[in-house]
Amino acid sequence: MRLLLSFDMDAQILLDIVKAMHTYQKKNGVTQQCFTNVQYLAHQCRLMFLNKIEAIPVFMTHISDDKNLYIWNGGHIVLSVEGIGILDPSYETSHLQGTNYFSTMKDLLEAIPHMKENKEFCKQSIERYVVFKNYTNMINNESKIFMNKEYYQAQAEYVKASLVT
Repeated sequence: MRLLLSFDMDAQILLDIVKAMHTYQKKNGVTQQCFTNVQYLAHQCRLMFLNKIEAIPVFMTHISDDKNLYIWNGGHIVLSVEGIGILDPSYETSHLQGTNYFSTMKDLLEAIPHMKENKEFCKQSIERYVVFKNYTNMINNESKIFMNKEYYQAQAEYVKASLVT
């Protein structure tokens, strides 16, 4: 039987977990671990009986400090939690200013129409998106495959310790 917490409390717990994850990643210079980060956060959601969750691959854009637009071409994963929204447990991407997430190439190209002209970019982006879609399927199907088990466990210990104190 699940202790019924208010939705606001569940949301706050998740935000605290994500904040602890970001702190750990920043302290340790962690990059390119979105699969493991989303896998860990999805596991925490399931432990909280938040079952309406979905790992999704995304295209991202962000504005750099020098006001240039950068596009991450289909190689990132975030977690959608019903009633809360999109959570990006990766510090590497979530701290960037002016970040936008697009769940389809169509959405990205509607936002930045001139990218349609770059056929090679579009081709590579779709190829990467397919790879990351396969990763999200593994997370959504609760696969026990770990991309980086050492990192997963170290971050889990840090998050657990930080939430207890």
